[in-house]
Amino acid sequence: MNEFRQMTCLEQSPTRSVYEFTVRSGSRSIYARLYWPNKTHHSAVATIILAHGFGGSLLQTARSAERLVLAGLAVCIFDFCGGGAASRSSGRMRDMSVLTELRDLQDLRDKLEQFPELDPQLFFLMGESQGGLVAALAAARRPRFCRGLILIYPALIIPDDARQRCPDPGSIPAESQVLGQTIGRRYHQDVINMDVYQEICPYRGPVLLVQGTADPIVPIDYARKAVGYYQQARLLSLPGAGHGFTDDELNQSLQAVQAFIHDTLSGQEEAKTNDI
Repeated sequence: MNEFRQMTCLEQSPTRSVYEFTVRSGSRSIYARLYWPNKTHHSAVATIILAHGFGGSLLQTARSAERLVLAGLAVCIFDFCGGGAASRSSGRMRDMSVLTELRDLQDLRDKLEQFPELDPQLFFLMGESQGGLVAALAAARRPRFCRGLILIYPALIIPDDARQRCPDPGSIPAESQVLGQTIGRRYHQDVINMDVYQEICPYRGPVLLVQGTADPIVPIDYARKAVGYYQQARLLSLPGAGHGFTDDELNQSLQAVQAFIHDTLSGQEEAKTNDI
């Protein structure tokens, strides 16, 4: 654990340790935490890189990390630069966009690859809402970025939403409000001409999508359509679930995540186009 000694250990128990570290890239700094399973019977541990949604921080993903680490998985959660009011990373929300968050995720993943305890061939990308879109873009742009992709109510609607809010791409306002948050021009500008399905479909690895049928922010039809663009994708639809899960819905989601990772690593994950 020599590399982990360079981090700050925040918490330790018989089952897991939580470390914090910072990734520096140019003028940016990305705050992250690594949940590490202390009791593992495997020489190599699968690592989930878990991205939070719009306006959030790692506080929104910590609940999932706590449960997944107890299943023997390493989980890295982090704050996007300018990602939200509670972010401990650098940057302002007015300067944030899906593409700036894509850069953050790429830099974090490259840093994790340097840790000798972590096997890059066992990296899984997981993202919630906007973090799901960012994860999907990251997987598509670098073929070996991850072993598998997990999208939790991914906000594939963001480019369509930008076009609806800004019908004239040449007249995007300097500032606007999205879900009660003030964002800058770049937020819409970076996605307004994006064909989201063409952007994400180059990823050829296994994909698990999880979404509620009553999501009021991102209709589940976006996820259903994505299944048709991926080569190996399946969708777990949660009846009545919204954008954000209850405790029971989260448990169901994370059980599917664990099964997906197990099946992927054992070679059992196959393309499935139906809801499960």
